[in-house]
Amino acid sequence: MILKRICQLSLTRITHQVSRAFDLNFANIIRIFLENFLALNRYENCLFSEK
Repeated sequence: MILKRICQLSLTRITHQVSRAFDLNFANIIRIFLENFLALNRYENCLFSEK
């Protein structure tokens, strides 16, 4: 019974760590996308303001 509980806790911890790593990675992907989108938007605004 104790071994079963230890296994359950270990699995829960691993699942949490994987989920957190995925969330952080997803957040980084969104951040990079937004940074690039904003940089492109600033570049396009600069081009159009020169005309």
